[in-house]
Amino acid sequence: MFRALQRSSILKSVSAKAFAQTSIQAERYISTKKAVVFNLRGSVVPALSHVVKKFARDHNMSESEMMAKLFKEGDKSLLKKIEPALLSRHGSFHVALAELVSAIQGIRAEGIKTGLILDAGDLNPAYIPIDTELFDVTSPALKPAILDQLKVDSTDVVYVDNVEKNLKAAQSLGMTTIKVENIESALRDIEASLQVPLKEFLPGFTWIYWDNANSPYKNTKENLLYYLLVIYVFMVSGHLSLKYVFKVDGTQQH
Repeated sequence: MFRALQRSSILKSVSAKAFAQTSIQAERYISTKKAVVFNLRGSVVPALSHVVKKFARDHNMSESEMMAKLFKEGDKSLLKKIEPALLSRHGSFHVALAELVSAIQGIRAEGIKTGLILDAGDLNPAYIPIDTELFDVTSPALKPAILDQLKVDSTDVVYVDNVEKNLKAAQSLGMTTIKVENIESALRDIEASLQVPLKEFLPGFTWIYWDNANSPYKNTKENLLYYLLVIYVFMVSGHLSLKYVFKVDGTQQH
């Protein structure tokens, strides 16, 4: 009888601790920010840089010349060659565009609004491969009106860009700003500012989603690889989950 009561007490204690930890975790993931605004030229274009740079070398061009050919002139033959690499993991180990898209989807999944400033500088935004439907609001320029469109205060907004003039303009409106030096560090800064997790459970898997959703160039072998990887992950996670059996008193055994 005493042993049963003791076990009941332990169970209640463990349950209370687990509930408290879950509550703390939930509070930790409630962001104080309500919107993230990206600049097309200052955040999306840098995400293409690794792939564009590689193709520029292959075609004996500078990166700026290749950018102009692709996203200003809309050279169809070059776009056809580079599109598979831009829209997938292939051609770059950085997976920058796929990571950016995944982060934007993660931001929206947290209930945080997203905006896109369609400022492409001297490039044509129509040629830049980003789906505007990823964003709640698009605007041709950074103006106070975007706050009304997003229905948020300026202090609730994180603005992402790599142009000092634009960053200063956003700061003057009261926004929190993040300067894009490279996409990986910018995403870490966004995550820290929002105080919500945006990284993938399995790093490097965004390319699978991005390829399946967007790339018409996937072949049967790549699809087979995807399914084999998923099966392997479930097998490993299942093995780790069942490796230990936890006793009521908190000790563990195989």
